[in-house]
Formats: sequence, C-alpha cells, structure tokens
Amino acid sequence: MLNTLTTWADHPDRDRDQWHSVISALALDEHPGAAARLRAVLEAAPSALTTPSATRDRWLLAAHTTLFTPALPSLWPLVRHRLQNNVLAQAYLDRLHQRPAHQDHRRNYLASLPEEALADLYLLIADHVAPDVLDPPLHTGWTGDDHAGELVRSIPALLQAKNTPQAARELSRLAARTGLRHHRRLASTTAASAAETSHTPATPSQLTALASQSEQRRWVTDEGHLLALVIEALNRFQDALNRPNGLAVSLWNRSHAEVTKAEWWPCWEEDLSDILAVFLLQDIGGHRVVVNREVQLDRPGLSGRRADILIEAFAPPGSGHEPVKVVIECKGCWNSTLPTALEQQLVDRYLNAQRTAGILLTGYFHCDNWTTRQRSCPASTHTLDSVHEHQQQQAQKQRALKGVSVEAFTLNCTLPSQPRLRDRT
Repeated sequence: MLNTLTTWADHPDRDRDQWHSVISALALDEHPGAAARLRAVLEAAPSALTTPSATRDRWLLAAHTTLFTPALPSLWPLVRHRLQNNVLAQAYLDRLHQRPAHQDHRRNYLASLPEEALADLYLLIADHVAPDVLDPPLHTGWTGDDHAGELVRSIPALLQAKNTPQAARELSRLAARTGLRHHRRLASTTAASAAETSHTPATPSQLTALASQSEQRRWVTDEGHLLALVIEALNRFQDALNRPNGLAVSLWNRSHAEVTKAEWWPCWEEDLSDILAVFLLQDIGGHRVVVNREVQLDRPGLSGRRADILIEAFAPPGSGHEPVKVVIECKGCWNSTLPTALEQQLVDRYLNAQRTAGILLTGYFHCDNWTTRQRSCPASTHTLDSVHEHQQQQAQKQRALKGVSVEAFTLNCTLPSQPRLRDRT
C-alpha cells in the first residue's frame, strides 16, 4: 500500500500539494523511500530557487518537512547550504511559521542535529523574528502559538542537554549574538557540567606528586579554580609590594636620585601590568598555566580587543575542552573609567567566552608622597577602603545579574613614609 502511494506521488501529473501530502505523511512515519524523495528535491540547483516557482515551492515544503524526519542530520546540510541565499532564507522562515501537514503532536528531530547546526538554525531564525519571540516577557505567561517561535526557543535547552564542550561554545555564541543573559548562564552551566562529566579523577600517583611539591601547586579543572589560584598570587604580590624594602617603589617615577629631594608620581597602567605579569609568570607560571601580556582576544580586523593580562590553564590533550582563562584588567586609581570599568570593560568585553573568569585590578597610589601634578588623581578624596568597597559591590552585582565569574582586587601601591624611603639610600 505504501509503495503504491509513493508511486502515485511520483507521477509528474501530481501538483505540489498532492506530492507533499503523501511524502510528508510517509516521512513522518519513517518510510524509507520518503527520505530519498526529500533529498532529490533538496538537491535542486540553487539557480532554480532564487525566484518563485513550482520548484522552489516544492523545495520549501521538503525543507520544512525534513525537520520532522529521522533523516534530518543527513539532509540538513543540503538545506543550510541553500539558505545562504537571503531571499530563499526569508521564504523558508515564512514557511516555518506554519505547522507542517500531518505533524499534529509528533516531535521534531532537532535534537539529532550536531551542536553547530543547532546554533546556526537558532541564529537563522533569530535574525528574522522580534526579540520577544526569543525571550517572551515573563509577566504575561504568553509565548504565542507561532511554530517558528516554538522551534527557536527549544534550541538552547537542546544544546544544554548535549552536555558537551562544543554545546557550551555554541551557547556562548548565541549569547554574544543575542545579548540574552540566560544564554550566558546556560553556556556557563553547560561548560561546568561537561567538564565535570568528562573529568578523569586524579590517580594516586598524581595526588602523591601534587602533595610532595610546592604548596602553590593546585589542581585546576575550571575557571573557578584558576581564579582562586590567581587571587592567592595577587595576595602574595601585595605582600611583596609592602614588605620592608618591598617592590612598591618600583611602581613609581621620581624626578631626582635623592629620594628626599624627589617628586614622585605613579607608573603608567601598562607598567603596572608588565610588572604584575612578570610576577605571575614566576609565581604560578608553568605546569600548563601560561601568563600572557596584552593578548589579542579577537581575530585581526574585528573589534581588536586586548586583555591587559591573560592567564590560561590548558586542558589535558584530547579532552576536547577549551583552556580555562582568567582575564585581568588593570586600572590606576586616577583612571576616569574606574567607576564603570568592571562592567563595561571587563565583563561586557571579555567574559562572554565560556570557561573564562575576570579580575578588575585597581592600583591604588594615592598618598602624601604623590607630590607632582604630572599625573593627577581626579578623585582626590577617595581612600583605599572606599575604592575596594565600590569595586567589590560592582563585582557582586555582575555575578548576580549576568552569572559571570568575576572578582575585584584593589592593590595598595602607595609609597612608604619618607623616613623609610630615606633608609633605602
């Protein structure tokens, strides 16, 4: 009986709707001949699909039906390739707003698509629908009955369910394109879950080696571990600055060799970043932890964002995971962007990537020894404690609002008193 139906549908006298009513019903019932017929239609020459025609109408019906057949993974590349034509893509999206014939309550097969294909479909639809279709207002409880909207809203959860590093990367891509916070949270949650799922417990010999070596050695498996490691290193850097005959003086310029006659002013932010990067390289570098200075985060020709300091801990070979990263943005206390830098320069620019944490490091130099106006500090009344408290509040706010892993660290770079400076000569 089924073979008779396919033979009937294949007859050249059948119009578009007659052909589709049979092939879609057979495809939804997983008839083996249906997938071959869909493929034959989807392989139509691109030139035949650029203008309205019977060929294009049949192609659109086949492309839509494909979403509801087990053959979707093998047929989707044909569909996606043709949709590079913007006119055809718009016609396809118009078709997606309608439920296919015979679909009723049958499930689609989107979950069978690989991660990149799912994200591509999401972005294809997202570019042609209103923002509230992607993220309906919660207070109304209404999500509409639009078929394309249902499809696009289901994709982030399907990506999360795959629980792979690639799924986390694709969710990060969705977050970057749409700006939706729940995508960023899903990306972070998926990355952590995928890392935990694929985590290989340390062997007894590895634990023994870890325990027998430096107390600074740490087992780093995610950005939270690396962030904690870097914060500990920054505390050691603070101790190195403020100890007797410490390094704080190296962060200052002076006008005269004799300290009692000299005028003092802070180093530039770039100098602070250089000195800190060298310290971190010596303190925590090596053993798969790499400290980079002024690292390009985007490909040349794009936005050209640069991180002051980027610290990476590479995943074991073959794990499929991206490195875990900590970005440090360094600011002097005189910088006019300091009140908003944590959100606008650190979080919004750098922390969209998965497995990435951030630290806004403020170098606090304001003290009585700053006697020259070669570089002024506009907020002359701020204190070390007030700067620290403000940045901590900003970090807490960003963690709550955007689900990012971010910390603030205020570094006391002030000079010792003049008698102690005199003792150094």
